[in-house]
Amino acid sequence: MARIKCVIKYDGTNFSGFQIQNNMRTIQNELEKALSTINKKDIHIIGSGRTDARVHSRGQVIHFDTDIKMSVVQWKKAINSILPSDIYVSEVEEVDNNFHARFSAIQKEYRYIISTGEYDPLQNNYVYQLCRFLNIDKMQEAAKLFLGSHDFRNFCANDEEETESFVRNIKSINIAAKDKLLNISVIGDGFLRYMVRNIVGVIIEIGLERVTNDVITNRLDKEERDIIPYRAPAHGLYLEEVTYESSIKKQLHNYHTHTYRCLHANGSDEEYVLSAIKNGYKTIGFSDHMMVPGVDNDNWTRGKFSEFPGYVESIRSLKEKYKNEIDVYVGMECEYFPPLYDFLHDLLVSKKLDYLIYGNHYRYYDGKSITGYFGYCKTDEDVIEYTVMALEALKTGLFSCFAHPDLFMNSMKEWTPICDDCAWKLCETAKALDIPLEINQGGIRYSINGGINIEERYLYPYYKFWEIAKKVGNKIVINVDAHNPKDFSNPAVKLSYDFAEKLGIKIDEKIKFKKVL
Repeated sequence: MARIKCVIKYDGTNFSGFQIQNNMRTIQNELEKALSTINKKDIHIIGSGRTDARVHSRGQVIHFDTDIKMSVVQWKKAINSILPSDIYVSEVEEVDNNFHARFSAIQKEYRYIISTGEYDPLQNNYVYQLCRFLNIDKMQEAAKLFLGSHDFRNFCANDEEETESFVRNIKSINIAAKDKLLNISVIGDGFLRYMVRNIVGVIIEIGLERVTNDVITNRLDKEERDIIPYRAPAHGLYLEEVTYESSIKKQLHNYHTHTYRCLHANGSDEEYVLSAIKNGYKTIGFSDHMMVPGVDNDNWTRGKFSEFPGYVESIRSLKEKYKNEIDVYVGMECEYFPPLYDFLHDLLVSKKLDYLIYGNHYRYYDGKSITGYFGYCKTDEDVIEYTVMALEALKTGLFSCFAHPDLFMNSMKEWTPICDDCAWKLCETAKALDIPLEINQGGIRYSINGGINIEERYLYPYYKFWEIAKKVGNKIVINVDAHNPKDFSNPAVKLSYDFAEKLGIKIDEKIKFKKVL
């Protein structure tokens, strides 16, 4: 299966936007019809983002997966031979299967074109024909107010209850005039719905000298909703370019790696080590799901205890084999139940394992099975039970890290006052005990693969939990939670750091293992 990346140009005049809609003409619909014809089966595309009705593109990016083997030249010719004349594939590239048109993007540029000259009917669908004088100096001063990371809730149309964060980072706004045409370029790491058009709209109003910069400062970074009433028309806007990193080597240390023994991970132990080395990691810690004496029938979540000696031996041998290339450690990701205290304590005292990380997945243990997944929390009572068990575990002194502490939000539909109270208790206890909290990339991957709209939220990490962790001042680490060797280069790596950056969270790259006596 090959993954194909395409750069798409389109005239948005006669489209109802990019995203497919019932009984409406859209870019996505036309592209999928063409690709399905070529592939002789239904093909679904992923775009870098949506554009609205009448918005144009010079640099929209899509990807799709295919079994057909053709050169990129053949793909370009085949697709364009079927597409209507107002859509054109300008570039085609075969990419790695980890590439994602939306989630691998690190930057987007939009351009807005305004005419201040005489009306021209030939430009009517492609330029906002304001045909009036604009004070460019005042517009440039206004544009500076948007630079950097800000809360843009009053400059977008996103639903407040469904959007996890309104914080976006604007890297530059450039305003250039030539021959009565004004080009406004806006570059940022991401945009909310109508955000660019609202920013341009208010800058135009300031250029017309109808309003002052106060209309921006009174709304920017304000929690109270007061949406700006100015929005530039759609037909003057172009998605100019989407930028991608050639490779992701931002993360250097990972202490959360699973193995095939848990029966829901793929790849050999050595393949994980080699992938980590290839992707520039300096540390890989294996922490497969806890293998427990007597629990040999839990066939989906953990390996049998009879596999434990071989697990430790395998990781220790890889530590020696690759000692000059990467630091390798062996641990386990464990639930905590009081009857298992001596077992877990002995693993550390005997130095069979280097460390334990705490993953509060399950609530019941009867000596034969471990059940009751906390990822299915749906009520405040579930969240309270999760918190009570976690607080008890953290106080044992056994755990060097608290994995995905916000797992309880996996199935919770909304953040409740109980969630808030429990998050404060978890964060304050972890800080008092000097246990770092983990931003977990697994939750980001599950969100992407499960079709969650990540512009609104991840299953986890959950924004409001980490706002509290920041306020408390917790030590925070990022871990891959690898279940496949390819996870070390998954787009979730970058997205996890983006998540932390938007919150202004400082990441502690390394974990200090607990010393247990």
